[in-house]
Amino acid sequence: MATPMRSSVPGFKAALLGRLKADPAITGPDLIVSWGNPFPDTETSELIVIGSTSNRKLEFVAGMSQANETYDLEVLTSIVGAIVNDMEPREVRAYALSDAIAESIRTWNLAGGPLATGDGWQVNICEPTDSHDQDALVTGGNREASVMQTFHVTARV
Repeated sequence: MATPMRSSVPGFKAALLGRLKADPAITGPDLIVSWGNPFPDTETSELIVIGSTSNRKLEFVAGMSQANETYDLEVLTSIVGAIVNDMEPREVRAYALSDAIAESIRTWNLAGGPLATGDGWQVNICEPTDSHDQDALVTGGNREASVMQTFHVTARV
């Protein structure tokens, strides 16, 4: 018999992916929104990746039958273009998409009730905790502006 999973992580990533793909503020003619690396569909100039989790903790409650689960979830926004000195529009676009992601999650939190539910779990809150940007040279002679956001997630499992 398989051991039952006690985590909201996969279910919440799936719910967040669906939400971001459906959000009219998160659009672009070449935009891919992905859970992890979108391989083989990586030939794009705009990419949002729901990435890794870290700092996952379980705190058992209710006579050890339930647990509060917390973790940090990274969401990367990447804008790639030709290797010329025009980083400003790429960085502005990366921040605009990152702000749209944060706003989508903020309004999700304000709607009331759990953000997402599944078999034996529910995510109650997701809040931004950190972000940083980066300029990089990437394969194919391109240049990238990216913003990595970290969200802290609280769930009951």
